[in-house]
Amino acid sequence: MGLIKTFRESFFLYSFIRDPLAITSFVVLFALCVVSFGAPVLAPMIHTTRLQ
Repeated sequence: MGLIKTFRESFFLYSFIRDPLAITSFVVLFALCVVSFGAPVLAPMIHTTRLQ
């Protein structure tokens, strides 16, 4: 519990929350990571439809 409390009170989190560019960059990175997990699902479908 102490580690979480220390992180919540840290300057790193304080400065991250108040920087719009950092938040936007994090949202874009998170979206790209989420989409990348869907790629293996779509790739076999595209490959099999080309063979038929």
